[in-house]
Amino acid sequence: MRVKYYKSLDRELMLFGIRGRWLLVCGIGIGTVLFLSFIIGMIYGSGVGMGFFICGFALDFLACMVLQAKIPSRRLQKLPYIKMLPCKIVRRESLYRILRQNELKW
Repeated sequence: MRVKYYKSLDRELMLFGIRGRWLLVCGIGIGTVLFLSFIIGMIYGSGVGMGFFICGFALDFLACMVLQAKIPSRRLQKLPYIKMLPCKIVRRESLYRILRQNELKW
């Protein structure tokens, strides 16, 4: 018996251990470090600029790895909306209790 097997299409892209939306964050960080290293390289010399790029690249990569462990990439795009939500939701009555009271009234 042959069974067709399809890979999951919602699997996140993974590159060197960085997944999903974190690749975009890491890319923006590396681009910023590259731009700053060019400026520093023009001012202080190419060796200093290269050293700054290597250190900045390593720090950006490690920061993305640490933050990725705390915040999943699927939740990353929802973070701006979480700030708009109320800080605390108090549940006064459970749904079962409300429905139970309605049944008793009938």
